[in-house]
Amino acid sequence: MSRYMESFDEKYLLHNNVHYVAKWRGITFMTSRQGLGVGGGTPYGFDVGQSERGTVLKGLDLGVQGMRVGGQRLLIVPLELAYGNKGVQEIPPNATIELDLELLSIKQTPFGSPVKVVEG
Repeated sequence: MSRYMESFDEKYLLHNNVHYVAKWRGITFMTSRQGLGVGGGTPYGFDVGQSERGTVLKGLDLGVQGMRVGGQRLLIVPLELAYGNKGVQEIPPNATIELDLELLSIKQTPFGSPVKVVEG
């Protein structure tokens, strides 16, 4: 049985855990898959809708919508949904990046509003 978000509304606070590999020009610059632990690495957790606060990339925030737990998705993230005209570390301004995602879990945070999480 899988779980997925049927719809998204910014008032909902859903906490997602994902594994990701972020690439620029085919070179991995950030990943949750390296490190210690079963399955390699520590999953990245974030609350849906937090991109407005600047705590998560908007491309990642939007990209998980509609995914099922266990699902994988390759996102091509344009500059306005990635690091914009500022860049970050080795990623230059105005760069398009790739995010390879695997959605590991979805759960409602304690402060969230009810949301329809579909089983099936």
